Amino acid sequence: MQLVISSQPKKYIKDALWLSYTALKDFLKCPRAYYLKNRYRNIETGNRLQIASAPMTLGSLVHDAIKWYLQTNRVASLDDVIKKFRNHWLIRVRKGGLFPAKRRVILVSAAWPCLIIFIKTERFWRKIFPALIF
Repeated sequence: MQLVISSQPKKYIKDALWLSYTALKDFLKCPRAYYLKNRYRNIETGNRLQIASAPMTLGSLVHDAIKWYLQTNRVASLDDVIKKFRNHWLIRVRKGGLFPAKRRVILVSAAWPCLIIFIKTERFWRKIFPALIF
């Protein structure tokens, strides 16, 4: 006995909505937040909204400072990298809302070791990793 599979063309629903477990959970928690996070796109740019959290933003700031350091062909000093981080930090804080005043000191104190360790150990891993281009 042979199993015969139909060769009919498959039909797809245009603009179907695919839901993950997380998306469904978000919708059940708050339909408006689900819409803004998963469906909404800016009419002019087509970009989605990105929900920012303090740890994610802090990580982005550290990465921005390290990226800047690498773009200087690794000639910037640790003080220069820290100044760059502080500049990015102040820009984010001025935009407001993300970092409550009490958490700012804790978050910044978490960033310093990352930057210091990166710069101080860079000479060791420079041999392993080639110069990065962004």
